[in-house]
Amino acid sequence: MNTTKLNVLALATLFAGMTLSAQQQFNGIEATALCKGSKTVQINRQSRVPSFVWFREDSKIAPTVILDVLRPALHMQLADGMRTKRVEKDQLGYSHERVSQTYNDIRVEGGEYIIHTKDGFVYAANGMWFDGIAVNTNAALTKDAAVAKAVTYVGASE
Repeated sequence: MNTTKLNVLALATLFAGMTLSAQQQFNGIEATALCKGSKTVQINRQSRVPSFVWFREDSKIAPTVILDVLRPALHMQLADGMRTKRVEKDQLGYSHERVSQTYNDIRVEGGEYIIHTKDGFVYAANGMWFDGIAVNTNAALTKDAAVAKAVTYVGASE
């Protein structure tokens, strides 16, 4: 094996090891305790919520109720929600719905989950979710006051 291939193999092995060590994995009863109907749950060590959930085949979770299933596992508050960005269907018959995390109906930058379905049921979900958000989302200025401040700031005239 030439040196380049050996270096690539070594880097791939190192990256895989770092990725696995950055995740805490739970299986069986432990997984189900974290997320109803799951067989495996991976939690990123930097967060308290699952970054990947594999559901048991006998769970039969419909996409319409996945938010209710994930809500406790993702530590979602009443203000937290999901908004569909797009749905992709692959050649094998799987669908992958990308959803944005929202807080008080405002998109959370970087918060995204992918809901994977086959034959009408969710078999996995993964992504990045931010829990514990506690910010005031009420506007401090009216629209007119904000425009006036912006005009003044840039030195423009209306």
